[in-house]
Amino acid sequence: MIVHLIRTCVRLANILSVVLCQGMDGVNGTIFAYGQTAAGKTFSMFGNEQNPGIITRAVHDIFDKVRESKFSEYLIRGSYIELYNEDIRDLLAGGKDGESDPGAIDLRLKIAEDPKIGPFVKGAVERVLEKPEQVY
Repeated sequence: MIVHLIRTCVRLANILSVVLCQGMDGVNGTIFAYGQTAAGKTFSMFGNEQNPGIITRAVHDIFDKVRESKFSEYLIRGSYIELYNEDIRDLLAGGKDGESDPGAIDLRLKIAEDPKIGPFVKGAVERVLEKPEQVY
């Protein structure tokens, strides 16, 4: 069981690395958790201090790659959305100073497509991020 878990973590890290590298080159990418209630999706995405999740690792990798870049300038923006029962909810809508507003999650959003940027969630709040800690 432990060997299987380690192999799964290594595969996830490799996939995450590819998605992030392509994202830094301007390619849209998504990593999401799917499964039944109580299957561990939230833990997989966020983790804890001892076992950082996918989002934590991704955020730190993005900022590390930006710091390492000598020839490019980046503007990092983030949204925080949830897809639940076929509804897209903006978890940042109405929040101030980078905090989410639990009372605002009832806003229903739609996926749209732009010929220049590709698919996006229309109306989702985007915040400029300057350090990883702003994500948590």
